[in-house]
Amino acid sequence: MVNQNSQRLANGLSVLAFTIAFFTTTTLMIGDQLGRVNLLYILLLFVFLPLFTLLATLLCTLFKAPLNITSMLLSFPFWPRAWLASLTDLKRLKLHPSWLFLQSQKLALVLSCGSLLAFFVLLLFSDVVFVWRSTLLSVDHVYPVLNAIAQPWFFVESAQPVKEQVALAQDSRLLLNPNLLAADIWWRYIFMAQCCYVLLPRLCMYAWGYSCFKRASTAPAKFSLECEQHSIVQPRNNASAQLQAIASHNIDLSQTILLQRMALPDVLQKKLFDKVGIPHSVFNIENVADSKEISAALKDSRDKVILVPAWEPPLGELEDFMRETSGTLLVLDWVNDQFQKVEPQHLDEWRRFCFTLPNWQLVVCEGLT
Repeated sequence: MVNQNSQRLANGLSVLAFTIAFFTTTTLMIGDQLGRVNLLYILLLFVFLPLFTLLATLLCTLFKAPLNITSMLLSFPFWPRAWLASLTDLKRLKLHPSWLFLQSQKLALVLSCGSLLAFFVLLLFSDVVFVWRSTLLSVDHVYPVLNAIAQPWFFVESAQPVKEQVALAQDSRLLLNPNLLAADIWWRYIFMAQCCYVLLPRLCMYAWGYSCFKRASTAPAKFSLECEQHSIVQPRNNASAQLQAIASHNIDLSQTILLQRMALPDVLQKKLFDKVGIPHSVFNIENVADSKEISAALKDSRDKVILVPAWEPPLGELEDFMRETSGTLLVLDWVNDQFQKVEPQHLDEWRRFCFTLPNWQLVVCEGLT
């Protein structure tokens, strides 16, 4: 199940999303000195932007693309490392994709709630008048769009746009329109738009995402990940394929460069360095396609040690990199801030992987658990 740090991370994401939505809506809703708020801006925030993000979510889900709201917010640099380290546990349990999807739907709902709260707070404590201004658009352009948007709630007559009302709401910066209508004509329209285009679809997607996450989290834990044909080294056809021998000598990092496939938490990194020495330099090669890090590592003449998390399957791109150089493969397993004994099935997978790489030896650091 989700550990405490991942729950804290989820709550932190929700607070951040709510804050962004509240202050963004407040900024747009303040209006000018006369309390006039551009209706077209509000439609952009409450209708068109949510529709765009909803469509993007559906496409990303369909094509299994990693882009989502949660991933973007997680890229901010202020999250505690202990919280981010909890994502490693989700990856180990194969819960990371379903957790990201669930959190993205939750954040979309939080964004909507933050916007609606700011919307009603300003309606309650200020006299807002909704107008629309445009150099190119006329009433004949704007009314059909407003009417089309309102079709999902056609049965709520008080929230339907009327062409005469749209005409009276048109404003100009140069001329003061004495016929501007009060906000109560439009707030129902905006509220219904938020319900139909954000709350209802996102609630459905959240329920589906929660169901998927619950099924995944209650299933038996499977530490061996499925190998994708295009990116993962294919298993050997021969079930009795030979395994790479595990080096018996103790590893010494003090005269080496360390290449990390996944960054260790600070506590574990200190524990590792205290036992086997501090490397001359450390490179993060989580993305093997990062030519800058790879080039710098290849140019260094010192012995190379690649640190890999035991539960991850060996990737073909890692094999391509390792064939260009030589060194030691250090296989480690950890959960949160504790090293764990490497599971036999994981160790065998890495031994099979190293068997075809004669320039590399495999080491399991004893005494860390």
